[in-house]
Amino acid sequence: MTKFSVVFLVVLCAMLVVKYAQHPPVLYAQPPSMGTDDDKLLEFYWDAASGNVHHYNVYLSIDGGDYALVGQTSTSDAPTQSAPYALPIQAINGKIYRIKVEAEDASGITGPMSEPSEPVLCLLPPPGAVLDRPVSVPTE
Repeated sequence: MTKFSVVFLVVLCAMLVVKYAQHPPVLYAQPPSMGTDDDKLLEFYWDAASGNVHHYNVYLSIDGGDYALVGQTSTSDAPTQSAPYALPIQAINGKIYRIKVEAEDASGITGPMSEPSEPVLCLLPPPGAVLDRPVSVPTE
């Protein structure tokens, strides 16, 4: 390799470094949207099923594993945002949770399984941390 070739390669590499420093390549992959929960109580709600619903069966997946039956609602009413269904487990910090639900009638006939919920990541605060929570402030 001639001295000119070495100098040319060094200059070319320097130009590429400057180019990518000013205009880094665009990465199109986006992480999935994910909810977070800062306590061990995971609560979910969903749209009501049509038909004669007796209760809902709730299936849970942890960290992308298989779905397993973890509970059922006590009524035929679907949980709402103001009255969600609390999973009968304590969440573990750093784990990702998703649920599926199915409606069941009084005869034991179940409807189709729902699509998976959005993932929820349990992120517990460090021990002794004080979380900022809304408080009521009296007005005069």
